[in-house]
Amino acid sequence: MTKQFAFSNKYFTAELIESVDNLIVKDYAIVVNLGDNSINIGDGSIIVPHKSYLLKNCEIKDKIDRAVAVSFNFDPARINPELSDYCVSSWDNNQKRYPEDSTKWQYKILRSPIEK
Repeated sequence: MTKQFAFSNKYFTAELIESVDNLIVKDYAIVVNLGDNSINIGDGSIIVPHKSYLLKNCEIKDKIDRAVAVSFNFDPARINPELSDYCVSSWDNNQKRYPEDSTKWQYKILRSPIEK
């Protein structure tokens, strides 16, 4: 079963994956293993529980108990000004979240809306 998160947008798709036997990654995806067992990627690499892995153009032919996959079709190593503008304008930063505590403003963290 997969469930798309509400904060998916035109730049990336975020999904909860549960009890899936096969995952095809087109372009790029960050997969976070939320399960208790490692996920065998198939090239000899594994995603250990509670860790993430950046994948590109591959197929995971292993049982995925529970994971989050964020898929996108651009090279994450390249600066994407349009995506940066979108995230800065649409997501919260610590200055927006904690306007009364300037000590937290130094962290460059953007947070998407919360999925309920």
